[in-house]
Amino acid sequence: MPIQVHQTESRICELIQVKHHFIRGIAVVVAFVAQVAVVPTGASLAGGSTGCQGTGEPAHLAEGSTGNGFREWVLLANPSLTEPAEACITYLTGGGPVAGGQVSVPPRSRRSIDVNAALTANSVSTVVESLSGRIVAERSMSNSNDGLKGAHAGKQTPEPRDRWYLPEGSTLGGTTTWILISNPADEAVEITATFLTGAGAVDGPKFSIPPLTRKSVRANDFVSSYDVATEIVASGGVLAERATYLAHSGLAGSTASPGTASPAKEWYFSEGATAGGFETWILVANPSETETAAVALEHITKSASFPGASIQIPPRSRRSVRLGAFVTSYHVATIVRSSVAVVTERAMYSDHPQLGRGSATSEGSSELGKRWLFAEGATTGGYETWLLISNPGVSETAEVAISYLTTSGGIDGPSVSVLPGRRASIRVDDSITSFDVGIDISVVDGPPVMAERSIFTPSGPGRDLTTGPGLILDEHPALNSDPVVIAVGDAACDPTSPNFNGGVGIGDACRQLATSDIALSESASAVLMLGDAQYETGALPAFMASYEPSWGRLKSITRPAPGNHEYFYGSADGYYTYFGDSAGDPAKGWYSFDIGAWHLVALNSNCGYVGGCGAGSAQEVWLRADLAAHSNQCTLAYWHHPRFSSGQHGENPSMDAFWRALHDAGADLILGGHDHNYERFAPQTPDSVSDSAGGIREFVVGTGGKDLRSRSFTPAHSEVYDYSAPGVLKLTLRPSGYDWEFKAIPGELFADSGSASCH
Repeated sequence: MPIQVHQTESRICELIQVKHHFIRGIAVVVAFVAQVAVVPTGASLAGGSTGCQGTGEPAHLAEGSTGNGFREWVLLANPSLTEPAEACITYLTGGGPVAGGQVSVPPRSRRSIDVNAALTANSVSTVVESLSGRIVAERSMSNSNDGLKGAHAGKQTPEPRDRWYLPEGSTLGGTTTWILISNPADEAVEITATFLTGAGAVDGPKFSIPPLTRKSVRANDFVSSYDVATEIVASGGVLAERATYLAHSGLAGSTASPGTASPAKEWYFSEGATAGGFETWILVANPSETETAAVALEHITKSASFPGASIQIPPRSRRSVRLGAFVTSYHVATIVRSSVAVVTERAMYSDHPQLGRGSATSEGSSELGKRWLFAEGATTGGYETWLLISNPGVSETAEVAISYLTTSGGIDGPSVSVLPGRRASIRVDDSITSFDVGIDISVVDGPPVMAERSIFTPSGPGRDLTTGPGLILDEHPALNSDPVVIAVGDAACDPTSPNFNGGVGIGDACRQLATSDIALSESASAVLMLGDAQYETGALPAFMASYEPSWGRLKSITRPAPGNHEYFYGSADGYYTYFGDSAGDPAKGWYSFDIGAWHLVALNSNCGYVGGCGAGSAQEVWLRADLAAHSNQCTLAYWHHPRFSSGQHGENPSMDAFWRALHDAGADLILGGHDHNYERFAPQTPDSVSDSAGGIREFVVGTGGKDLRSRSFTPAHSEVYDYSAPGVLKLTLRPSGYDWEFKAIPGELFADSGSASCH
């Protein structure tokens, strides 16, 4: 993505992916489970209930610590395209619950919560309850102290269960494994722990966990083995994780994975590597009391799929399979198939000359999905994030769309075709630069897939890597159809205007609330704000008073271009402060991005403030380079002052160089505002010559809410003109064409629609 979102917030820990090192088939995991319940500030927790009164099931993050040198972050993502979400957070510590407050997460956005800023405790569990909307949560931790060095991340765990399996673990070779169990109920629970090793079952401890508390069990005190799986049986619902620290001369790092509640006969992993200093192991435990498990592995790379190991696992035992004995590749996905239900995990070790030493574990997924969400990710400050997507199908290609959730809203990423029986690796750093990157993956056509995310952390004492699958969500209809964008300009009235009328307007003036209501109803991928978003001066207080209650409801998906009213005082400070990174560099105001198969370019037509707009200007040179770098079949550009217009402001020859650059590149659409009317032109050249085959179609859409005005003359190639109806232009961006529809506010009769193909 050409747009780069820069976030200044300092982050210590992120997740990381890697591949490496030789060791026995053991994975090291660091996970401390704790009950988390939400209480209002100053309130006490009682009866296992929370004070948040959230909707639906809470998200549990059982592991956590802000003592002993740990840095912990809780990452919250809102996958909705249009609906904001509100979350209530509670931390559970050894001293009781601590209220974490409420957090608002706009649509297609992510928020990072610094747990260290809230409390200092060796054991911290987090409960996230949604007060409105949908929230997806992850936890990220790091430590650079000796004996605890490393980083790990983990997604929210499901509801409490009375049985958990933790397939990975080791208590030899310099590793320490902990089993963490929390009781979120208002009654004590009885726990029986059993360890499943290569030699069979080993009895573990039996103990009671009081209400709303956590218990940590050091597995090294009960079993000595390189191959340690754990079974937890409880008298009531609990949460369980496993944590392992490596303190071995040849290994480094810490890892954490949540438990698995339900054994299955088929498991999927999309991450894995066995080349370049990476080593990967698959760990399989058979919890059956009587049946031997016949287990067969299949490996999927970017170029082939082929069988791996076949092993027999006796009842109540665990086995480890080193993948390097069967495949050598940086790209290794794995399918585990068994004759009886088993539990699985993957362990990876790295000793890479650039990426460093580290370790990671990941629970498998017994399901494939058409939509995956990751709340965590980072692509700056030394972090490197990868997406690993595998298609275990045998006949259909999976067409996958990727988008990113940032503090400034959603950004559309690349589209990827994953062939049947193949794996794709996507480097997120190539599309976006930010400390805060949530990731939304959607299959828009084809079979369900397996998706994981890997993050490499920066160099330093705590350098490490983490991996793991995302959370499967319901498919989003808007992401499984051609994307829709809403375009409009000249929107929000000055709040001191006599027509403001509390924000609802009078007649055709100050109708920003009604026009934005149309946009809200469309589940659009983006709003293209065509300038003069806020009258008269574009000052920040006016934005907050008029734009924010109306079009501000779509701020997270808005990609604006500045108008002349934004520069009323010369600097457009209110505009750039309000829109933040979404508006591009404040010294420029131009940028580009992709939506679906389309390339979109936002330009700054306030030429006097940015060094001109003519041929050879910095903006025109950038535009030509950007167009040359993007070979999309379909291209759309937009700015405020239209080159051609019937409106009272007239035409703007200063935009000629932009038009010529776009025409030379075969662009299809140009959108503008400035004149307070709607106008559609037939395709034409920059010299105003009709050209249905190679010309550019222009729309003027200055109908976002400000008063409307009649035309002053009729230029060539103007096909439709209207100044009776406030409204918006809806564009459906098909892979090789587009549909347009002008949607007027309720009560207005004007309409305009049509379709065309790209060049």
